[in-house]
Amino acid sequence: MLVRTLGLRVLRGWHDMLPLLLALRDGRVPMAARLLTLAALGYLLSPVDAVPDVIPMAGLIDDLLVAPLGLAAAGRMLPRHLRLEHEAQATHVARKARWWLLGAAVAFIALWAAIIFGVWMLIT
Repeated sequence: MLVRTLGLRVLRGWHDMLPLLLALRDGRVPMAARLLTLAALGYLLSPVDAVPDVIPMAGLIDDLLVAPLGLAAAGRMLPRHLRLEHEAQATHVARKARWWLLGAAVAFIALWAAIIFGVWMLIT
C-alpha cells in the first residue's frame, strides 16, 4: 500500500511539472513556490546527489522521489485560482506539443536507424 501511494505521488509530481514551469513567469505566483520549483528541478538536473547514483537503486530512487515530491509541494503552495489557470494553460501547451514530440521521436529513431544502417554497411 505504501509503495502504491508513493508511486501515485511520484506520478502526480511529474504531472505538476508543466503547470509549475509555466507558473514561474507569472508574477502572481508566491516566491516560495517559484524557489521550491527551481530547487526541485535543479536537484534533478544537478550532477550532485544526496545519494550517489553509483549506489545501486538508491541513487535512482532519490532522483525519482525528491524532485516529484518537491514539485508536488510547490504545486500545493499555489493559490487555487492560479493552479487551475496554469493547469488549463499546460493542457493547451501539451496538446500542441504532442505532435512536435511525436515528430521529434520519429526523427530520433530515424537518425539512429540511419547510423546503425551506416555502421552495418561499413562492417559488411
